[in-house]
Amino acid sequence: MKVRQLLRRVEEEILHALDLRPIPLSAGFASVRGSWKGTPVELKARAYTGSAIRYGRCIELWGDELSIGNALLLPRIDLALPVFGLDIVAAGHGAVMVAADLSPMVAGTEIGVPACDLPSGGEVPQWCRRWFSQQALYTRVPLARIGETEEPILTRVRALAGLRSPPDPARTSEIAAAQRAYCAAHLEDDKGLGMLSRMFGEAWAQRFLREVMFPA
Repeated sequence: MKVRQLLRRVEEEILHALDLRPIPLSAGFASVRGSWKGTPVELKARAYTGSAIRYGRCIELWGDELSIGNALLLPRIDLALPVFGLDIVAAGHGAVMVAADLSPMVAGTEIGVPACDLPSGGEVPQWCRRWFSQQALYTRVPLARIGETEEPILTRVRALAGLRSPPDPARTSEIAAAQRAYCAAHLEDDKGLGMLSRMFGEAWAQRFLREVMFPA
């Protein structure tokens, strides 16, 4: 299994489990080509919405030795549901980093998921610690073992789909603020996103980050 195959498998589960439908992205965001360290790279993005998910998207980025998959699901702001986030990064060193989590937006909404025996990815970046739940998946494995991460990721998608949270209009401001802070933390602190500017240009990258990857 490769990074893009894993992302597509997760995307299929997301669409099925959460009953999402596609929403259009401008052609300049849906598919774009650039370069990284002198070699061509390509990015494709797809966006979705549904009854419980106000915005979701899946992004795949690949080149000669680089392969990245990324997904985000932002629930409706009147539902006390966690945000689903996924990163799959293979940077050409024979290994892959996988991070997947259901990050609670409201205190007391941690979701139990089965433990897995994948190795730790090491020290969690400082900025992530506010957002990662106690059940976050964070691992680094040889690329040949990427298939072992599929079920733990899908377990989190299914757990989100199985939650039943009645609308709570009184909490919309709280939940919206938490989602904005979650997106802002990625935009401001995730240094890995800086490669988009170098690949596709600063102006395009800034719009893509704020309109597609982490919209307010």
